[in-house]
Amino acid sequence: MQPFHQNFSEDMEVKPIRVLPVDKYVSVDNGIISIKNTKLHTELNIQKNYCPHKYEELMSLAYLEILSNVKSILQHASFDNIIVDLSGGMDSRLVFCAITHFPEFADKISINSQYSEIDFDDLAVAQEVSSFYSYKFDSLPREKFLLEGSNLVDSNWSYNLGVSYSYSPIVQGMRIPKTARINGFYGEICARPYYARRMMGTVLDTSSVEEFCDRYFRQHQKSAFGPSGLDTLKQIFQNELSIMPGDSPLEKLDNHYMFYRNGLHCSDRFRSNVSCPEFGPIQSKFLHQAKNMSYQNFRGAKVQLDMINMLNPAIASLRFENAYDNKDKIAIREKFGIMGEAWAHDIKLTPQDVSAKWQAAKDNIKVTDTTVDEVKMAKHAEKYRSFERDHFEMALYFLKNLYDEGLISSEETAKSIWNIFYNIEAKSISRSIRWNILNRLASLHMQMQLVKNSSEGVKKLAPSDP
Repeated sequence: MQPFHQNFSEDMEVKPIRVLPVDKYVSVDNGIISIKNTKLHTELNIQKNYCPHKYEELMSLAYLEILSNVKSILQHASFDNIIVDLSGGMDSRLVFCAITHFPEFADKISINSQYSEIDFDDLAVAQEVSSFYSYKFDSLPREKFLLEGSNLVDSNWSYNLGVSYSYSPIVQGMRIPKTARINGFYGEICARPYYARRMMGTVLDTSSVEEFCDRYFRQHQKSAFGPSGLDTLKQIFQNELSIMPGDSPLEKLDNHYMFYRNGLHCSDRFRSNVSCPEFGPIQSKFLHQAKNMSYQNFRGAKVQLDMINMLNPAIASLRFENAYDNKDKIAIREKFGIMGEAWAHDIKLTPQDVSAKWQAAKDNIKVTDTTVDEVKMAKHAEKYRSFERDHFEMALYFLKNLYDEGLISSEETAKSIWNIFYNIEAKSISRSIRWNILNRLASLHMQMQLVKNSSEGVKKLAPSDP
């Protein structure tokens, strides 16, 4: 599904527009614009030699850095409340273990855990973890508010030109005043192999990028593009993967995720209906260096398990929701050992049943509507609901423009895109795909306009109110 949701290459569809990679930044110095390498570029491209003593040093520094990140949020005067996301997984477990170091802020903290239709045991494991502490579950009141038209326009442009096409406009959001959220984002970047983790030791664990791409596409190809379209996609992906930093195709795949997926995955679109500042304290440069240096040595989640155990060995001994994570924990402990205090094999921690406490908190969440003028609210909603109502007309407009300008060279291609867009059944997943197609057409239109305007000098494109 990734080709529908976003770009996965530095080259965009309309030449010469390109995506700025995460290891580079734009410098403007006395009117001179240049693209320079970040410190991340240096780290990813240095020769990596694993050293146990250096690894332990980096992990000790990462331990202090993560605690500093957490404390800076907990003690910040702008926030009366801190919501800590806790699931049954590894990333939120690491954050929760760090939180337990600051009992003086316990009154500010509330735990947010949710039932998952995909991971049935997720909520149960989260409740087991939280039951050993007296943190309350999130029951903070929410306020509804209207999204102004300029915000809708800016968001649409930002995400289309930022190459994220999973965008469906919302008219009304909710906010939690004087509150911050702390989540487990960036564990998949800083703490462990991510996409590649379950491919290690399989037929996809090759030494050649070309061989990896051949096997990867054979294993996963389910496409409406047809053979030639799929071959084109594979070639784009292979070209991009080949220039990624990394000592193996699997390491390159994880870095590819960091370059083209993580920034969109961990953005405010993830939870666009609830607005408050969010922070991911696992974003530690020392932790990333430790993972980067040891990637080929451990080939698993040892870095993350080490850090969880260093922060709180009692909570580290509890099960994860995912059976794969539990199996990996046992294998790593037996093969490499775990940093920090010894694992308590003979001690059985018995969680309390806090499910009623969790349900009571959910039931007590109150939502107030700050938009007291109902007539104004109705007009506003109707005006911007045109995004929804007019999406067929918008798609047809973009398609016609792209065809007239020659960006879509074949009338048959234009018709086939329209048929896919128009004939999708009105189911929830289909509605999402339809918006992805519409947003990609909008992105192509915007790219085309940028290129046309660039011939007359740099211009600021000011989209009109929708």
